[in-house]
Amino acid sequence: MITKYSITAMGNWLLNALHWLCTTVGALVIVGFLTMFCHSCYYDHKPESVLYGTWEKADSEDGYNDHTLTFDWNGEYYNSNTGNETWNYDYIEPDSLILYHHVLYEERYKILKLTEDTMTVRMSEYIFHAEDNGKEIEADYSGGEQPIYTYIRKNLSRTPRP
Repeated sequence: MITKYSITAMGNWLLNALHWLCTTVGALVIVGFLTMFCHSCYYDHKPESVLYGTWEKADSEDGYNDHTLTFDWNGEYYNSNTGNETWNYDYIEPDSLILYHHVLYEERYKILKLTEDTMTVRMSEYIFHAEDNGKEIEADYSGGEQPIYTYIRKNLSRTPRP
């Protein structure tokens, strides 16, 4: 038999269940938003985040302007001269960039200007790594030249690739 008391008890139970369901869903939504916010802040505020995206060479002393570099959030970059091969880079605040070409050689640049849409760099060293009688040697391969390159941003990507 259904009484007024049992209907009230069922209504209270249902309200209590809905209250906990809404509280749990709300908490999950808040945690999700906080996670996305912290994630975006992390990638946007890493020192090298201004490099992220694709840069196209606009002006250089060598006249070879059909060249792009794509910097990713994880310390890897892609060079249009080498196809889809992945290389590593280090950005050293405030004005140094090192591009590694596996273990063979590295290019060291001084950043002269770096904004959201323009990057001007001067090559400071081009170092070739080799081995001689079991000892690792580094040889400057730049010949004393320090060319200056200007790149224009083609696109901005501040989040990791899927």
